[in-house]
Amino acid sequence: MDCIGEMMHTPETIRRLSDLQYRAFRPGLRLIWLLIGGVCVIFATQHSDNVLLFCLLMLPGCWLLLNQNLPAAHRADKLVAAAGGTLTYTSYQFRSDDFRVSSDLGHKKTVAYKDLYALFEDREYFYLFLNRQSGYMVERTSLADPEAWKAWLQKQSGKRFCKAGTVRGGMLDLGKFFGKPFGKIR
Repeated sequence: MDCIGEMMHTPETIRRLSDLQYRAFRPGLRLIWLLIGGVCVIFATQHSDNVLLFCLLMLPGCWLLLNQNLPAAHRADKLVAAAGGTLTYTSYQFRSDDFRVSSDLGHKKTVAYKDLYALFEDREYFYLFLNRQSGYMVERTSLADPEAWKAWLQKQSGKRFCKAGTVRGGMLDLGKFFGKPFGKIR
């Protein structure tokens, strides 16, 4: 199935990609933030009679609990700033054994489907990860038949798409964090 896909990046799409990477591949860091924040809040409630200690524990505890995705947002902001406002248009040519990536900045790369690390999707985009740090986004509307392409790519890559709104993709890395595999990215 030869097929063409496209992606025009905006600051919002960079943030979405960074957020998905963080949620899928860094669950250990998120867990640490949650645990430290939770412990601070619990200790703060135990020391509510001491206003200074209560504030010193409650404020950072709440901040950690409410800002779990701060590392992803910070990374996305750095990428947008590094691009200097010139975000890229990327085209994809999906062929039988591989796909060719070309950007308007001159970046060209050929990727074999067997080299894909993980696949995710949401209502607007498909996310193709080469590893935990590098991924591509394809706009669903740029594909002639997104559902047929999705089924075809799953067959070619031997991997299944996970919903971007779930932590399923991160279960493998969370398992590695604790030394036991909880699940796997298919």
